[in-house]
Amino acid sequence: MNRSILLSLGILVAIAVGCGPNDDPDETEGTGTGTGTGTGTGTDDGDGDSSETPGDGDGDAPTLVPAQGISVESASFNQGVTVTIGIDGAGVEGSDREAAIIAKRPGLLRAFWLRDEAFESRKIVARLILNVPEVSDPVVLDTTVMVDHDSHKGSLNWSFDWEVLGEQVLPGTKYKIELYETVAASVAATWEVASAPTLPAEGSAWVGVQESWQELKLVVVPIRHQFEGCDQMPEVTEEDLAVFQRELEEVNPVEFVSVELHEPLIHTASIGTKSWFDGLLSAMQQVRSVDNVEANYYYFGLVDSCDGNPGDDAGTVGGQAAGTPLMATKDVANLRVAVGTSYPNINTTAGTLVHELGHTQGLRHAPCGLVWDAGDPDYPNPDGITETYGYGIYSKLLHSNTQYDYMTYCSPVWVSHYHWNKTYKTISTLTSWDGESQAPSPTRTLLMGAVDAKGEGTWWTYTGTLSPDRLDATMRVTFEGPNGTVEHDAWVTDRAHGTTKNVIVVAPENLDRFSTLTFSAHGKVRAVAPMQAVKRLHLEIKER
Repeated sequence: MNRSILLSLGILVAIAVGCGPNDDPDETEGTGTGTGTGTGTGTDDGDGDSSETPGDGDGDAPTLVPAQGISVESASFNQGVTVTIGIDGAGVEGSDREAAIIAKRPGLLRAFWLRDEAFESRKIVARLILNVPEVSDPVVLDTTVMVDHDSHKGSLNWSFDWEVLGEQVLPGTKYKIELYETVAASVAATWEVASAPTLPAEGSAWVGVQESWQELKLVVVPIRHQFEGCDQMPEVTEEDLAVFQRELEEVNPVEFVSVELHEPLIHTASIGTKSWFDGLLSAMQQVRSVDNVEANYYYFGLVDSCDGNPGDDAGTVGGQAAGTPLMATKDVANLRVAVGTSYPNINTTAGTLVHELGHTQGLRHAPCGLVWDAGDPDYPNPDGITETYGYGIYSKLLHSNTQYDYMTYCSPVWVSHYHWNKTYKTISTLTSWDGESQAPSPTRTLLMGAVDAKGEGTWWTYTGTLSPDRLDATMRVTFEGPNGTVEHDAWVTDRAHGTTKNVIVVAPENLDRFSTLTFSAHGKVRAVAPMQAVKRLHLEIKER
């Protein structure tokens, strides 16, 4: 790889967030956190005039007093999906949480109010107190909101909101929310309410941060397509890589996404005359094999095809993954590969990348707009919507709970609890491999084939791991030569979309003594290939 871009979550300013007037509580898509809100521990009302506070002009200074006629109904923390952390006067136990909260990842802490019947519209000061491990003083953040509506989760106008820095989101961090209002000092002297409404009602509660380092590693490979006199390749800039990084970080439960730019891959076969990206995917898998990278790297090929995109009567294909591995193990490393189209709009390209990498993380389609498969039968909503209010840690947008999951073919998209939790487990497992103290898993020479329904395909060798539990006695590869025959059980998986199969088998010693290989499934021959067509990539492994 000729250069590397390592991008992390930017350091965000800790501010209390809010918006200008908005009468639509469901106006979430495209709603940012706005400007002109109070910061620090002041009582700015958000209109940009921090001096606007009650007083009679004769030195009767404004004073904070416990709020009357209002209480804190619930609180949530949102790093991408809503996670309820407090309700009914108490914190929420981990087993009752909707999703995982990621350490060192910034997010939006939100609180929702309940008004008594006699409550009169006025400004309320909400105070968030964070007790962060190994920080001596509590972090105190105030925000002021005009409370003239019922609270609503679908609007940043009708909730108390605070941006929380990644450095404050640690295992062991606790929170407390208090409500105040501002009155003249003469009124405060006779104020009858002794203590502020709080959540939790007593003490403080856990934010509930996971003790897990979450990282995703991506290698972007530009495809140089040379076909019938055409020679073109997408130009991938550092700005493009930054967009990929941000889009992945917004919908994946990670602290950090690293993005590396690979040297180009030259591809000379037709792309647009095929039904799928099978030939290009095989080439990408071979690049990954030769690079000899760790098992937790994802590879994504970016192509601007000379002869158009593949497709069939159902539609044109914009991207494809090498597989949908349902288990996060090292022996599926060669399935952590995908390709996608380089569109004129970088955000469209990034959306394809996020979707296809979702497949390589083990995600199937959510049920909306599907044309090539039925999708994941366990997805909790039959229409493919997220059912959660989401928050973009970079865009500062609040996303509606009626948006579609990014693994659908519908739009607009965001991430659901279902896929946040699935990818959390996968990313946690893959990241843990970086910290392993024991010896690495033993590797061996493996043979891999990508075989389509016609029995055509590509075969190559590589160095990797393969669990004996994967092997299926009904799937066999037979190696034949003048000096005899050797049969090995194989592991066969489907590529995401299409009919091509990934076939993996332990390569026999001294491949050159064989002249032919035959792949059989359930006793029926599916493919035959001469051994001279097998690419010996295990002999071309690069040093990392």
